[in-house]
Amino acid sequence: LIRPGSPQLYGQFMVTVDMKTGAPMGGTPEAAQMMYLMGALARKYKLPWRTSGFHVGSKLNDAQAGYEANMLMHAAILSGANYIWHSAGWLEAGLTCGYSKFATDCEQLVGWYKYAGGVSFDDFKDAMAAIREVGPQGHFLGTQHTLEHFESAFFMPNIMDFNSFEQW
Repeated sequence: LIRPGSPQLYGQFMVTVDMKTGAPMGGTPEAAQMMYLMGALARKYKLPWRTSGFHVGSKLNDAQAGYEANMLMHAAILSGANYIWHSAGWLEAGLTCGYSKFATDCEQLVGWYKYAGGVSFDDFKDAMAAIREVGPQGHFLGTQHTLEHFESAFFMPNIMDFNSFEQW
């Protein structure tokens, strides 16, 4: 090191390579496995570390892009990354950026942020009171606990549509 004790951020940008063409491939299982290894090394060296997020090889914002993006983001979160970059709009292994991919990635980031936050038991007593109030035969839609939490309890995306086919 030039200055021992100076702040460090351990990082990597790992992609696999298509052995037929030499082109970089984002979002592969092997890239996800490399993230797990890098996370373990960062913990061993007691360093904060960064990695990439929704970095994909797909050329379009299609199903392939979704599969690849979420494979890498899942690995980045589970491996304990402190800083995740390349997380919105990246296509074709970083050669292009797409507006629709940027929009869907931003929405997915909200969901991943909620996922990474874990499960909270802060209002466990209130939730148990609601269970006792409803009993074994009822539903929770009208309980005070539900009315107080329904807007924040679930990730409610703006782009994705969860309506039935007929409502769509």
